[in-house]
Amino acid sequence: MKNIIIALEPSCAVGTGNPVSSDVINNCYWDIKKNIAEEVNAQISEEMQIVYGGSITKYNMKNFLDNTFVDGFLIGRSSLDESFIDIIKYVDESYLRNT
Repeated sequence: MKNIIIALEPSCAVGTGNPVSSDVINNCYWDIKKNIAEEVNAQISEEMQIVYGGSITKYNMKNFLDNTFVDGFLIGRSSLDESFIDIIKYVDESYLRNT
């Protein structure tokens, strides 16, 4: 079940353009993992990926990379902006530093 990817965006952030705190993201992440493990299967919970999809910008990407447990990001509105390439570059540099 490694092909399951859940996009997480707390309802309080949907459509606002304002990201939520790292703590809120992490709490939602662990709640999803726990619920899937309890209601479906622990192995699926461990193997699935959860990505955050709420108002990712080049200005807040570092905070999300450094302070959340998410497995990736679903970049919406910012993918239409010139700064999108800055987000990709930052993620690439961060990944290279951590490998």
